[in-house]
Amino acid sequence: MLASRGIHDLVICPTSSTKGTMLATASADQMVRIWWAPCMSVVCLAELPGHADQVTQLAWSSISRCLASTSLDKTVRIWTCDNAAPCAWSCQAKLTGHSGRVTALRFVQEGTQIVTGSTDSTLRIWCCASWKCIKILQGHKSLVTVVDCSGDGQLVASASGDGCCCVWDLAEGALKHKLQADSGGVTSCRFIPDRQSTTTNVLATAHYDRQRNQVECFCGTLQ
Repeated sequence: MLASRGIHDLVICPTSSTKGTMLATASADQMVRIWWAPCMSVVCLAELPGHADQVTQLAWSSISRCLASTSLDKTVRIWTCDNAAPCAWSCQAKLTGHSGRVTALRFVQEGTQIVTGSTDSTLRIWCCASWKCIKILQGHKSLVTVVDCSGDGQLVASASGDGCCCVWDLAEGALKHKLQADSGGVTSCRFIPDRQSTTTNVLATAHYDRQRNQVECFCGTLQ
C-alpha cells in the first residue's frame, strides 16, 4: 500500500527490471517519493524533499533513472540516483523561469530535452545537458493544461484553457498548427503512432463543450 498523503500523480519507471517495478509519487505534502514494488509488496525507497508547495506532476526519462517533478511553487526539479544505490537520490537541478505554476511536463524522446507548460500561458524547452531554458514558446492566451511530444521528437503539442491545441516545431520553436475547439478549454492532447507511415503524426485532442455539456474527442493526421 502506498502510504503517502494526497497523491497527485504516480508514474512507473520505464527502465524497471524483471525483479520489480520502480514507482514515483507526487504528493500534497511537498514530497516526491520513490517506491520499489517486487511481486505483491511495495516499499518506500526514498523521500525527496525540496519543493516549497504541493508536488503536482512527475515524468521519467525514457533512457535513465532521471525523474522530473513540478510543483505549485512554480519550479521543476530534476532528481537522479546511482543505479548501484537505488535509495540514494539527489536533486540535480532546479528549473526556474515560469512566472506561474507549472502545469504540464514531458521528456522529449531519448531524454535530451524537457518541455514544460504553465499558467503563465507559455511553454519552455529545457536542455537536459545543461538544464538551461533554450526556447520560450508563446501563442496561448490561457494556462497550458497538457503537453506531449511526437514519437520522432520533432513536434510538441500543447493543450490550453483558451480552447486551442497548438503544434510546434521543436527544433525551430515555431508554431505549425493551431487547432481551435468549438467551445471550452482543451483538456488533453496526445500523439498516436501511425503504423502505416513514418512521416505523418496522428494527434488526438479532447475538450469540454460547454454548449452541449459534454466532452468531445477528435483525432486527425498532421502532415
